[in-house]
Amino acid sequence: MHLPDFEQDGSCLILGDLQVEGLLVNPPHTSLIVTGSLRAGTVLTMGKLVVLGDMVVGDMYGNSFSNEVCVVKGSLSVRCLLEKGHSFETLGRLSAEAALSLSNVISAHGGVEAGVAALRGMNDDERRRVLDASLFDDEGNLSEPRIVARLRAALPLLRAA
Repeated sequence: MHLPDFEQDGSCLILGDLQVEGLLVNPPHTSLIVTGSLRAGTVLTMGKLVVLGDMVVGDMYGNSFSNEVCVVKGSLSVRCLLEKGHSFETLGRLSAEAALSLSNVISAHGGVEAGVAALRGMNDDERRRVLDASLFDDEGNLSEPRIVARLRAALPLLRAA
């Protein structure tokens, strides 16, 4: 299945591959199960996301207040994976420019290849060095509404080099 954008209203089972050119939104209290591979420009996940093949994504953000999980049976290739209260696990290899865990753990059983890897958390200074300054509020805290707005605008989460 090939779509320009995909925002679920309920749980979905995709038999085969799913390709989303732009933004894929997996809302809270929903499940998205893809029996093949998943390719997407940007992913915002707050529900359960299960991919039985490989997953290739630009930027990806997950937050479910530690209630949900993203599981990839194959390998996960992503420009920036940002976790805040969401569990990420890939049985294959994780390849990323940045894999950043703010509160839970990002687990890659096939190993990790990342320019910046903070798989078990990172402090405020580390966050500011890696993430775009527009993601922080006036008090210097990482702002979820700003993260979501940036993803919806198809702008990168990482600070420009």
